[in-house]
Amino acid sequence: ERGLLDFIEYLNESKTVIHQEPIHFVGERSIGNISLEGEVVVQFTDSSLENIASYVNNIPTSEAGTHETGFKTGMTRAFKEWGRKLNLSKDKSFEGDDLREGMTAIVKVRLTNPIFEGQTKNKLGNSEAYTLMNDLSYTKFYEWIEDHKEIATQLITNAVDAASRREKIKKINDAE
Repeated sequence: ERGLLDFIEYLNESKTVIHQEPIHFVGERSIGNISLEGEVVVQFTDSSLENIASYVNNIPTSEAGTHETGFKTGMTRAFKEWGRKLNLSKDKSFEGDDLREGMTAIVKVRLTNPIFEGQTKNKLGNSEAYTLMNDLSYTKFYEWIEDHKEIATQLITNAVDAASRREKIKKINDAE
């Protein structure tokens, strides 16, 4: 009934969510004759795994593609900027993988002239989709963080903690 909002609740029903209200945005971008309509729903959980379901023109893209990479890049950039603004990541920086720990996301785009890789259409190859989704995600996440600084602070702190854990594990592995 509520579309992707119901879908993300279903995906997270056995997990403990960090924020009740999912991050949800819709937007459009275009370059030349390529236009993209995107809808994204994100909810963070206490899990350590990342779960992204992505679709292009209602076709599941199980091997991701340029739209999903653009989404990840735009989201990471927005959270990193706010981390610096809020003085949460001055000593330690985090990577996109650290931020996406426990994230469940649904990335759905409508794209004119999609170019899929392979016969099974499991991966999107349009470079324009990366650019458009990166811009859309960055803008929308930036706006969301501005309005939800408390939750964003918690998510950024979690990402910095994940980066610290990753560094400790790397040091232990390097010492062996």
